[in-house]
Amino acid sequence: MIKLQGRRAGVLIAWVLALLMLAGAAPVALAQGGPTAQRIQFPPGATGVTVDGYLNSGQGARYVLWARAGQTMTIQAWSDQQLVFVAIHRANGQLLGTTGGGQSWQGVLPADGDYYVTISTSAMGAGTDYSLRIDILSGPAPAPDAQPERIQFAPGSTSASVSGTMPLGSRKQYVLRALAGQVIDIQSWGVGAYRYALQTGGGAVLGEAAGGQSLFRTLPGTGDYLITLQTQEGTWGPIRYGLLVTITSNTPPPTPTPTPVPPPTVQEIRFPPGATSTTVWGTVSSSQPQAYRLAAGRGQMMTVQLRTEQGVPARVTIATDRGIFLGAANQGESWQGILPGTQDYFLTVQGPADAASANYALFVDIR
Repeated sequence: MIKLQGRRAGVLIAWVLALLMLAGAAPVALAQGGPTAQRIQFPPGATGVTVDGYLNSGQGARYVLWARAGQTMTIQAWSDQQLVFVAIHRANGQLLGTTGGGQSWQGVLPADGDYYVTISTSAMGAGTDYSLRIDILSGPAPAPDAQPERIQFAPGSTSASVSGTMPLGSRKQYVLRALAGQVIDIQSWGVGAYRYALQTGGGAVLGEAAGGQSLFRTLPGTGDYLITLQTQEGTWGPIRYGLLVTITSNTPPPTPTPTPVPPPTVQEIRFPPGATSTTVWGTVSSSQPQAYRLAAGRGQMMTVQLRTEQGVPARVTIATDRGIFLGAANQGESWQGILPGTQDYFLTVQGPADAASANYALFVDIR
């Protein structure tokens, strides 16, 4: 029994070492030639192919195929006698991933070009037959001629937020209407590298910024304006983005000032050590709202839920420290959103109009 456990441990160690060797040594092998790469061509109309072969102990084989940015590649290998290990690299030697032992690897390809797949065995064990399956599916293609998505502002609101995902090599476009002399303020956040540009309806660029940066401009005329997002190379996987767009009068946004204190009082919300959520309780009326303040970071997800005793109608609103309205939830409902910046946020509970007061519980979660 001890001997069997030792053998399993040896195989596991060999697998780990082989994966590390593939991850570290493959760029050198690519640069210096390494095993001759056999080019793979898919049959007409096929999205995948299986190649079979035999590897001696400690031997490797290399394949190369061409694919487009944004396509999804899936790779899985099987063997008869011992474990095989697979590494996937770009032509420049950049490691995209590793797998082995019958497990699959999947990823979205970052650029047009050749991709190398290396399969090998460890030096501990006999040779083995293997099968290597490679599938490539097209991701959502860029649609430069698609109609832009229109940003709609809620009645009485001066801001609106949009968010989504984009595959690598794609773009997304929004359109909104504004008046001459108004100021547009765009805050952005997300995961992955992208840029966005503000243009007139005629295509003139008014400004651009990287994802995670802000942009504001005084608008030159009355009409539609375009916001165009474009993914950038140097990132891996789909891009997640978010924009908060605010339109105000012709006064530029003021320099940030100390956090305003809404009347009548503001209570600080603090989470217990190590916790991501907390609940606060209170009593509120229509003439005496209760405000709370808490600090949070850009890109975090906030969830707010308001519950009142016996379901008495009440409402909680969520705003930034500059007074930008993010959303609201009525009694028994939840609000959830991605936060646009690292700053203080205000939650204001408003009591019912037709009752003297209401007891409530306010649940807040930030991740």
